[in-house]
Amino acid sequence: MSFSIEFQKGCEPNRRSHLSNGLTFSRHPKPKSPISKAFILNKPSIMSDISLAIGANNEQNLVPNPIIKVKIVAYLAAGNLWDYWLAIHPFFGKVVIKAIYLLAYPCENPNYDNYVPSGKVEVNMLKEEKFYLGPLLELQGKVVPKYYGSYCTGGNGHYMIMMLEYVGRSMGFGILRLNDNTKVKLYEAYKQLHIQGVSHHDICGRHILIDDMGGIRLVGFRYAYQRKLHIPDQVRDLISEDWVVKARTGMESDDANSLTSAHPEYWAKLKDPTAFYHQLVEDEIYRRKVYHLPPLINIPPMPPLLK
Repeated sequence: MSFSIEFQKGCEPNRRSHLSNGLTFSRHPKPKSPISKAFILNKPSIMSDISLAIGANNEQNLVPNPIIKVKIVAYLAAGNLWDYWLAIHPFFGKVVIKAIYLLAYPCENPNYDNYVPSGKVEVNMLKEEKFYLGPLLELQGKVVPKYYGSYCTGGNGHYMIMMLEYVGRSMGFGILRLNDNTKVKLYEAYKQLHIQGVSHHDICGRHILIDDMGGIRLVGFRYAYQRKLHIPDQVRDLISEDWVVKARTGMESDDANSLTSAHPEYWAKLKDPTAFYHQLVEDEIYRRKVYHLPPLINIPPMPPLLK
């Protein structure tokens, strides 16, 4: 589906993403991640908007309508790589447009900590798309926003855009002070992410969105990794990230947070979950000894596996 952008009166383009009225975008031509027919049949509520945006089989121009107009209404934030704009889409309502101008973008300076060579910008974008249309597909609209595709301008292709459902504001930078209810929702969101075998690998407040009802969505997957839940070392990576989320974002104390506090779904698909859990307990005891942390007062029994 092709579209042109139009800035609402009072909302001005900036010099960072160089967007301007009348720019026309079409679906990015590079190969996309396939969506299985089984998923399309079993998840019609998720697939309805995705099919309209990118095609059920990732075909371009699924809906052969005239070029539609997407109205940009506000500037949201400046990311390390992308600019973020709030826009109104005639079919999807409020959307977030992640925009980049390839001839002048924030991370093009080799001396910048987050330097991204020009040839890697597209790679980063397509990697995120692969996650949204792969392991994150079933989580769209629940744990991550709905994904509406990647786009570029025709001809020179100097502008690239990713379009996502608008779900709320970012929690922002710095130390977060979360209430207990928000912590529970955040931990559950990361657990659902991990159970799909996805390691976020870029945990920070700006990648955690919260809506008006207190719901949590996770974004920012260009550093993500796919993990397999039947390989012990890769499960351990996911459990370690679960611990990091609780320690650094949830600010949980060492008494309350341990490797053994992870949900049993993490190791449920391993060949020998019991042996894995016992090793996890040993590792936690050792970690606390090395870092002079309070010892485990009571070694927790292995939680029952879900059937």
